[in-house]
Amino acid sequence: MIKFLIKIAIVGIIALLGYNFFLGTDEEKEQAKAVFKQVGDLGKSIGSFVMSEKEKFGDGKYGDALDGIGEVIDNLKQKATNAGEGATKQLEALKQEKASLEAQYEKVKDSASDEEIKVLYDKMKGLYKKTEDLTNSLVEEE
Repeated sequence: MIKFLIKIAIVGIIALLGYNFFLGTDEEKEQAKAVFKQVGDLGKSIGSFVMSEKEKFGDGKYGDALDGIGEVIDNLKQKATNAGEGATKQLEALKQEKASLEAQYEKVKDSASDEEIKVLYDKMKGLYKKTEDLTNSLVEEE
């Protein structure tokens, strides 16, 4: 329902801008031109941001993040061992998930699409969250 209302609002705004651009007063035409120019600038900015992130992806930014998560997992090893078998199993699952993500990253890092980058980024966020949760639970047990 909300998506429908948003779509209707967008169509209404576009229709109003189009009307003002073609049939409005001189002042309304200038305002419509300014809005169209700003929307174009926004589109260019978004495009350059996406390209920048793709370059960072190819340069290893996300690989560095995976390395950081790996270091945290390695540091948790002793605490997990002291905490018991459940924590050790969770740590091993995190290590396996990290290895899987590293393999996926290496496979797509040079030719990743925007969708592949987003999926991998979301998976990395999930791994980070799981690692953070395990760290917090181990700290609470101390």
